Amino acid sequence: MYKTDTPLCLNYLKWEYISGSLMTIAYLLILVFLPIIAMAQDEPEYDEVTVYLNIQKVGGADISAVIRDETVYLPIVDIFSFLKIKNTASAQFDSISGFFINQEATYLIDKVNHRITYQGKVFDLKKDDLVKTETNLYLRSPFFGQIFGLDCAFSFRSLTVLLTSKLELPIIREMRQEQMRTNINRLTGEVKTDTIIGRKFPLVHLGMADWSVISTQDLGKKTDARMNLDLGTVIAGGEANVRLNYNNNSPFTEKQQQYMWRFVNNDHPYLRQVMAGKIYSQVTASVYDPIVGVQFTNTPTTYRRSFGSYTLSNITEPNWLVELYVNNVLVDYMKTDASGFYKFEVPLVYGNSAVKLKFYGLWGEERVQEENISIPFNFLPPKELEYTVSAGIVEDTLGSRFSRANMNYGVTRRFTLGGGIEYLSSVKTGSAMPFISSSLRLMSGLLLTGEYTYGVRAKGMLSYRFPSNLQFEVNYTKYHQGQKAIIYNYLEERKATVSIPIKGKNFAAYSRFTFNQIVLPNLKNTNAEMLWSGSVYGVSTNFTTYGLFTDLSKPYLYSNLSLAFRLPSHIALTPQAQYEYNSNQLISVKANLEKPLFKNGFLSMSFEKNFRSNTRSIEVGFRYDLAFSQTGLSIRNTDAQNTLVESARGSLLYDRKTRYMGTNNRTSVGKGAVTLLPFLDANGNGRHDRGEPKADGLKFKINGGTIIRNAKDTTIRILDLTPYTSYLLELDKNSFDNIAWQMQTQTMKVMIDPNMFKTIEVPISVMGEVSGTVYSGSKGQGRILVCIYKKDTILVARTLTESDGYYSYLGLKPGKYTIRIDGGQLKRINMVSAPQKMPVTFSNSIDGDMIDGIDFLLTPNEESIPDSTKSTSQIESVKPSPVIAVKPSVIAVKPSPVIAVKPSPGIPDEPSPAISIKPSPAISIKPSPVMPDEPSPVITVKNSPIVSVRQAQVEKKISNPADSKMMILGYQGETLHVGSFKNKANAFALIEKLKGMTDSPAIIVYSKEYYHVQIPGIANGKLVMELASRLEKSGVETSYIPGKNNAFIQRGETLHVGSFKNKANAFALIEKLKGMTDNPAIIVSSKGYYHVQIPGLANSTVVKELASRLEKSGIETYYMPGNKTTTYIQAGEYDNEADAINACKKWMERTSQPVNIVYEKNLYKLQITGFASPEAASRFVSEMGN
Repeated sequence: MYKTDTPLCLNYLKWEYISGSLMTIAYLLILVFLPIIAMAQDEPEYDEVTVYLNIQKVGGADISAVIRDETVYLPIVDIFSFLKIKNTASAQFDSISGFFINQEATYLIDKVNHRITYQGKVFDLKKDDLVKTETNLYLRSPFFGQIFGLDCAFSFRSLTVLLTSKLELPIIREMRQEQMRTNINRLTGEVKTDTIIGRKFPLVHLGMADWSVISTQDLGKKTDARMNLDLGTVIAGGEANVRLNYNNNSPFTEKQQQYMWRFVNNDHPYLRQVMAGKIYSQVTASVYDPIVGVQFTNTPTTYRRSFGSYTLSNITEPNWLVELYVNNVLVDYMKTDASGFYKFEVPLVYGNSAVKLKFYGLWGEERVQEENISIPFNFLPPKELEYTVSAGIVEDTLGSRFSRANMNYGVTRRFTLGGGIEYLSSVKTGSAMPFISSSLRLMSGLLLTGEYTYGVRAKGMLSYRFPSNLQFEVNYTKYHQGQKAIIYNYLEERKATVSIPIKGKNFAAYSRFTFNQIVLPNLKNTNAEMLWSGSVYGVSTNFTTYGLFTDLSKPYLYSNLSLAFRLPSHIALTPQAQYEYNSNQLISVKANLEKPLFKNGFLSMSFEKNFRSNTRSIEVGFRYDLAFSQTGLSIRNTDAQNTLVESARGSLLYDRKTRYMGTNNRTSVGKGAVTLLPFLDANGNGRHDRGEPKADGLKFKINGGTIIRNAKDTTIRILDLTPYTSYLLELDKNSFDNIAWQMQTQTMKVMIDPNMFKTIEVPISVMGEVSGTVYSGSKGQGRILVCIYKKDTILVARTLTESDGYYSYLGLKPGKYTIRIDGGQLKRINMVSAPQKMPVTFSNSIDGDMIDGIDFLLTPNEESIPDSTKSTSQIESVKPSPVIAVKPSVIAVKPSPVIAVKPSPGIPDEPSPAISIKPSPAISIKPSPVMPDEPSPVITVKNSPIVSVRQAQVEKKISNPADSKMMILGYQGETLHVGSFKNKANAFALIEKLKGMTDSPAIIVYSKEYYHVQIPGIANGKLVMELASRLEKSGVETSYIPGKNNAFIQRGETLHVGSFKNKANAFALIEKLKGMTDNPAIIVSSKGYYHVQIPGLANSTVVKELASRLEKSGIETYYMPGNKTTTYIQAGEYDNEADAINACKKWMERTSQPVNIVYEKNLYKLQITGFASPEAASRFVSEMGN
């Protein structure tokens, strides 16, 4: 509770002798201070609480607030700082000034003169519209909307403030700009991460291997067997791949094999790639044999900004998988339609684009098509130069020598100029072929490119994409007459293509018309194609018509129709038909049926009939994908000939560092992989040392790859990653149930190495937590900065106390620290702390060390207090008590409602030490409402005609179960409370730990979202004390709950009897009380003190009678009022916790009675409590039914 002024209360003590002079001084002091007390009592009282501020489109945070009646006052500095609004507060928080969004919109909030000046306008306030505390200035919430346009809606039920505004607040503008920057960075590949894991260049490394086997047997004839073995290694820091091909019907020759070494370093601007072996190079001449040589280029393997796309389409086999690679980066893949048609929108990127297509068949077939695909447009950024130089020997019959050098230069953003020379020794008309090229972007969507090769050809292409995605493309090539570089005797090539996507209500299709004409010396050949491919009512459809026109024959026209139906039971039916228009007859029909079997199996059947050749074929096949291989078996009958085909393919992966040998049913050579090793970094050095356990449960996101988790050693492997590219790896900070396990690095940019596993160690730091309370007098003080130092000088963390003074900080590595209050803030509020600092040491622990009870007391700075105050304080004296070992200081304040606060999750919850409060005859009793599961105000009960009410500190943690609203003890005897947890896993872990420490059964009581662990049924208090001592030596703190006659401990009024440092003294008092009262006494252990209490008393009269009786025996007591609960109803038993929680939620919707879940004997028992009598419970049952 917060009050604008704190009254000074005098405590009168009985002295046997008081001199006349002292009486005179005391009388004068009363006359001086009594008006001040009266004035202070007239000031309005406020409750300081924590509320949740929710801002539309932004989020929210917990802030302190002040409540009076039904009006909420919000902290100006906190809200303006959160919204990024400029604000400057005076030293005493008498005024706050700054500007609102714009520098011209200045404001001044003046507490002294009760006014707000904003944009030259003056808003006069009432005296109670502003509330000042030591740490903030609060404004009545409606004024935020009336003056600044920040509408605040407060909900008392949820303690939430919803802030809305039509203005673009600075925080919203910053978030929008940051999001735009993030999106731009993602598009350009520039993502800001916590750390970057670069490439490695080992001398020698063997990592990947691919294999495939296809055997075809024509029964009664010869067998054809093909075997392929690909080896992926790293030699001298470069990727070295070898592909061995074997066919039993042809000799094993070097020409059939493929091998290449490639070194890539994209960070080097002048030389990024070096290749040696069988290289791939752009060529003008007709070169169809492999080239063995070397190649140098500064073209990077990674993408640079894309500025458009180029449509690439063709036809292969039906239902094959096609992968598109641009500059060795997989950019897209698709499955061909029923006719084998595929289409890609190839991104146009800066620089040369080496396009590669990979085709994967149904029966293990694999084709790779490289170099023949040329993207005609080549653009570079302004003033950037790219070059490629290649040289080698062509493996033809002549052993031709080949070389080519070309360069491209970005003149402007829209114009790139290139040129070079190509040499091929076997060309008789001119071995040297110089050339020039250019690419021009005339306007958005309109591209023009041209190339001229001396003595060979000149070609150009114009492409335009309309806003409707209609694309028009014209190609023209003129060949030099008599040239021999290209083996065809073409004179001209003319080609035009028009394509457009078509969408309707029930269909979506791609339509393309292609006209291609070749001019020969004495002949013209013209081909035309009309293609329509799409989906009609969910049926994949392809209809293509071909026309062949020559000068020597009549036109030849035919059409292909292919359909793909999805039938029930996951059956796919693909019929095809070909029709010839010249003879008006059906040429052939074909149908294929496929159905998945088991988990990874596929059964297929096909039938084909060719009417022109009068042939028929039937085929039955079965494919099955194993974890290490894709396998297939098919039988085909064509007329009288039977053919059997078996196939299998897969890959092997080896990680030398983790000694892992794995398999994959897809290709792996040329790709990269990552191994994640999450572990508990006990010593905090960031490296996985021997003895440090691995951590299970890491969650993450990565933009690609195949994830494989190893449950045995918690290792995570990510396969099928594209080399030489970067991947964004995002680690989920909430991966683990234990909140003490934290990761310092949460985002990584990982550069992938080819043919290698990149091992990434993920250190999980086990953090410690420190907590405590900062008091100002007897109440907690909110908004105080608590600083945590390493080696007493290095600031590592700061945290702010909540409205009740409680603070906690989780995130401290093992080691020694010093905790102290921020010195600058203490100076501003003119206070000092006791103690000035507190040293703490966090030990290594898998679960994380926790240190609580680091409390500080704030008092006014003595240098600013007049001497008269010091003299009055000397009047006070403390009456020694024969029982109470600890007696804290006392400050008298008026009572206020206890504010519900949030407990710290996952931490055993116990109350703080009780505060001894002395009576004052001048203050009247004022009852204080108590919220469930929160401690009540403490009242001193003495043999005095006037009873004084004092407020105890508001507990940050939940009350001891003995003080809870309902605590069930289903066992006869004493009960030992061991811990309360927010996390169920921690409670069950403690249950397992206790099994080895005691033979008594431990139970879990679920109440108010907490799991309470207890050991009931202990025979007597002596055994309880022995068990408690044994447990506490193992670091398990306990609380003693005596039981009697299998009764239920019920919450009523509570009498606090004593607090001790020594546990034995507390137990001795328990034994002494057994002869004085029939009510059971309990012991609550908290923060190094043992508190003895007598709960369950019927009413305040019984409390006074018992207190009077005990105090006659020299035992001082403190009264803790509470609400009485006597009867509960068991509403069900469940084997599954989720069912119990669901039932609990349903009951809570139907009734306001407390509903608890008790875990006992492997059952979850649902209990409804809070009934004053069995009759009340019976009425409840009648009203609710069974």
